Amino acid sequence: MIVVVTRAETEKEVATREAATWLVIVVVVIELIEVVVEAVVVVTVVAVAVVTVKVAVEVVLLSVVVLIVVVEVVVVLKVVVDAVEVVKVVVVVEVVVVVVVVEVGRREVVVVVVVVVVVVVDVVEVVVVVVVVSSSSSSSSSSRSSSSNSSSSSSSSSSSSSSSSSNGSRSSSCSRSNSSRSSR
Repeated sequence: MIVVVTRAETEKEVATREAATWLVIVVVVIELIEVVVEAVVVVTVVAVAVVTVKVAVEVVLLSVVVLIVVVEVVVVLKVVVDAVEVVKVVVVVEVVVVVVVVEVGRREVVVVVVVVVVVVVDVVEVVVVVVVVSSSSSSSSSSRSSSSNSSSSSSSSSSSSSSSSSNGSRSSSCSRSNSSRSSR
């Protein structure tokens, strides 16, 4: 640092000028340090804010993903439960028609009885129920056929007896007329 000293200046004035110059330099350096510190603080705050926003966005995205996964799991479980319920419960409907012939006096009254069987079972029991129902229906059909055969045979026997009785009456009338003619 160059200080020009004139003849009129004393040593005290020179020292005062040098002190003022150093004081200005120190003040400027302090101001620069404050500006730099403030800039660093601002940059740090901005960086922290950016990191915080980034973390918040990641947390929100993770929550959305977890929510989507939970919804998908619930939907899959509902589908599985519905499928299990559909497979577990089976409704078997069997209609059995029973024809009963009842004699009321001299007339025959045909009574038709319709029985609807509704069975709610598990899948394991379906085969057994179907076999039992089919066997019962086949036995009922065989009993129906046997009863119809017996009724037809009885009707044929009654018609043959009636025809034979009518033939016998005709032959007796013919013999009576022949005997009366011969006596004459």
